Amino acid sequence: MLNSFLFIIIVFWVNLVSSAIQYPNCSVEHNSPVAWSVDCSSLNLDFFPQHLLGHPVRNLTFVHNNLNSSVKFQVWKDLEYLNVAYNKLTYINNETFDGLVKLKYLNVSYNGISNLNGDVFSKLPILNILDLSGNKNLGSNTESLEKALDGTLQRGLRKLYIADIDMYDMKDNFFDRANLLSLIDISNNYLKSFPTFPKSLKILDI
Repeated sequence: MLNSFLFIIIVFWVNLVSSAIQYPNCSVEHNSPVAWSVDCSSLNLDFFPQHLLGHPVRNLTFVHNNLNSSVKFQVWKDLEYLNVAYNKLTYINNETFDGLVKLKYLNVSYNGISNLNGDVFSKLPILNILDLSGNKNLGSNTESLEKALDGTLQRGLRKLYIADIDMYDMKDNFFDRANLLSLIDISNNYLKSFPTFPKSLKILDI
């Protein structure tokens, strides 16, 4: 009898733990039947909540977790807003954001990203706001940074945050193809001179 009772308790505990793993305590707001906002911040997660796949998630906040660079976002094709600041991404490649054609806002700040392989944001045709701040190693290779940003600047990026990336120099023509850029944040760097800023610029934080 006692053994049966202990078995039931163990099964219950295992199911409880399994449920907690599969269904993390994310905050979900149903803004409309076709637009959900999900916040899974500070839950120590290294995976996305599988039970939300297939639902119309438009805004996903995943700050202060443990995502690494093996993560792929293709399953979240309806995303318009993605915030994965303060995770463990170390690089971004052309496949990372493949399929997110509706994405307008992307925040990958303070992740430790050191490698941007080519035009890594090429799969984000309508990206308006990009935050790369706090990824210290990006500033050591401004040529790679320029190549990664060139396409998205030309496609119409409106706001760019590259503060606090230990950047020491920028080419004078860094923003030559940024026709619609209205905000640039390059504060908390070590620049001794500045590039030519676009005529569309309205807000500059240095």
